[in-house]
Amino acid sequence: MTLAADLGSKVWASAKLDQPIEVVGSLSLQLGHNPGVAFGLGQSLPSWIVLLLTGLLCAAIAVAGWRGALIPPLAVGLILGGAVGNLLDRLVGGSVVDMIHLTWWPTFNLADVAICTGAVLVVVFSLLPDRTALATPESETA
Repeated sequence: MTLAADLGSKVWASAKLDQPIEVVGSLSLQLGHNPGVAFGLGQSLPSWIVLLLTGLLCAAIAVAGWRGALIPPLAVGLILGGAVGNLLDRLVGGSVVDMIHLTWWPTFNLADVAICTGAVLVVVFSLLPDRTALATPESETA
């Protein structure tokens, strides 16, 4: 679901955002391309390094999710879906398509939102006293 929403938003933005669209206040939609990693960092890195790092991150998240490393499945899905969406962008176009623009923050996309939300869920989840009950499906706890 995360991957489909991300890729769909990028296709839409690439086709329709020839001019910025003001949404409300400091929020607008405007097409951007990021050859670096998160939030425009690492733009001077060679593309093969960015691809390698993104691929390794995707693999590590997939392995952690597969092993049930006490990470809530929702967080794994959000992080992995976002990371794969950005990896596919890099593989196909050499950069990530961004479209959500705030005047006080670098332009980003739905994959970035999913990754950050998943990371927050991991942190919150790690602070809970009984993480094992939430990490396993109900059928395994019954």
